Amino acid sequence: MKTPAFLRWCPQCQRATDNAPLPQMGSDGHRLRCLRRGSPHAFGRRLYCLECSHIWTSLELPEDYVNELLQSEKLVEEMRRELAMAKLLLAKDQRDKTAEVTEPAIKLHRAA
Repeated sequence: MKTPAFLRWCPQCQRATDNAPLPQMGSDGHRLRCLRRGSPHAFGRRLYCLECSHIWTSLELPEDYVNELLQSEKLVEEMRRELAMAKLLLAKDQRDKTAEVTEPAIKLHRAA
């Protein structure tokens, strides 16, 4: 009995292609996995691209959980930008303080 193909995103082709699920070695219960404590369980499925023959494991997750992850990713990126700006301002402040200390010393040295 032939498994019907279904359209999925192929990571190798970088586009939607016809894919077929590969026969799974365990029961459905064995393919459920907890990604981390407190997260919903993901359902793993091995897929085969019918166009490029690439094989990979796809995970099915609740849409709400994926949306939360994407929102968190935006917040992390914003925090990285803020941290980079704080580091830049700190470096500028330290450079200015160093210049304030060394300028009088240079003037004294030149005067001598």
